[in-house]
Amino acid sequence: MVGTQNDPGLMVLSLNTIFELIKNDRSSDNFEVSCSYLEVYNEVIYDLLEKSSGHLELREDPEHGIVVAGLRSIKVIDLSD
Repeated sequence: MVGTQNDPGLMVLSLNTIFELIKNDRSSDNFEVSCSYLEVYNEVIYDLLEKSSGHLELREDPEHGIVVAGLRSIKVIDLSD
């Protein structure tokens, strides 16, 4: 997922693409990028950004639909974050 400096993984390549699209956008829109990192293993959800999170559950939110309760999300300013 993350890869190495010489062979970046899917997560790094995806963020590169997102920031490149934002940089080339000609609209007057403002963008905010945030990321979560989870694992589903044997039908159990784990937050890979928060080691002490334990098992997480799916919940239905009236505004956002199905969400993972307690999943950490971090704001990404640029690729060096």
